[in-house]
Amino acid sequence: MKPYVFADYDVERFVADLPRIAEVYHEYGVVIFPRLLESDENYRNYVSELHSLFDDLMARKLDRRAADLEIGEKLTLLASLQPALGKIIAGLGTQHNKFFSFNKVKYSSYIEQFLLAVWGKDALLATPQAGDTLHFFPPGETFHRYNLPPHQDYQYLMQSPRQATMYFGISQYHDGVGGLRIWEKSHELGVLASHKNRNGAFEVHEWDEKLKSYDVCDYSWNRGDFGIFDSLLSHSSIPNTTESHSRIVQIFRYSDLNDDVARSYDFGSTTYPRSGRDFVVEHPDLFVADATGASDA
Repeated sequence: MKPYVFADYDVERFVADLPRIAEVYHEYGVVIFPRLLESDENYRNYVSELHSLFDDLMARKLDRRAADLEIGEKLTLLASLQPALGKIIAGLGTQHNKFFSFNKVKYSSYIEQFLLAVWGKDALLATPQAGDTLHFFPPGETFHRYNLPPHQDYQYLMQSPRQATMYFGISQYHDGVGGLRIWEKSHELGVLASHKNRNGAFEVHEWDEKLKSYDVCDYSWNRGDFGIFDSLLSHSSIPNTTESHSRIVQIFRYSDLNDDVARSYDFGSTTYPRSGRDFVVEHPDLFVADATGASDA
């Protein structure tokens, strides 16, 4: 097992072991806790509410019952019958997440304690304006919106390069449903030059060369798995190649505004409406506008 994967942790043990967890996070740029969130009542309530929304939409709009299905299978069914309905639920869980139960997870004391353990007691904690995303990965490799090439999250979120992405599984894992590919310790490279691929997604420029010395790990998220990674850690999506299973994950982020780069653009990408700073504008020296032959891995 990887040294950054902490098995058999619940929230209580997570808090008790924060000094060691923070040390591993700094070294590898990622820490993962299989099933940890199943010990959080607010997480369980959030998943229950998502189940109810799927059931309600299918009953009202499609006259179909799906209460006995696992939540990933509900997404598969909904995507096959009326894909547009899934956007209603995704919208409720995205930029910002509107569910009270979710926000009780996001703003819980153990999340704050982790961030202060990583960034220190003088950290000025904030959440990016586009920091929350409810990700749906229905069957099919051609679903490009969230199937991203090797990238860093900072280019999308901005606000501060001192930023943590928190990622948890909602659906049950099935072989082939996909996950994340992680380049261990690559956060130590700092903010990397990037271009946009043919689907409009940021991609680390010449990533195969820049990341070749870093070990790669593929991780597939199960229900209740909780991961935290540095927003400068290079990672990519592993597409869902199944014919009948879906993957659902929730993401949220925090930044430390006590950072010189964040101060340099007056904490842009913090407030609504969407008037945040753009990576292409703020880092023209790191954006490769005329890249050709870019990989879409």
